[in-house]
Amino acid sequence: MTASPALTKPMMVALAEYHESQARYLRNRVASARCDTCAHGGGAHCKKYDMVPPPEVKRIGCEEYEFDNIPF
Repeated sequence: MTASPALTKPMMVALAEYHESQARYLRNRVASARCDTCAHGGGAHCKKYDMVPPPEVKRIGCEEYEFDNIPF
C-alpha cells in the first residue's frame, strides 16, 4: 500500500472552498424545497398524492420533493 501524498496549503484551501460551495448549494436547495418548486405539482394540487397539500407542507415541502428544474 502506498502512502497518500500530503495535501499542500493551496490544495487544502481549494478543497475547503469546494466544500463550502457544495454546502451553500445544498442550503439553497433545502430552502427552495417547497411545493411551488416541486415537480409533483406547483403547490395547488399534488400529483403524487392527488390532493391539495396543507399550508404547512406547502411552505416547507415533504420527503417526496422533486426539483422541477426551473431555477426560479
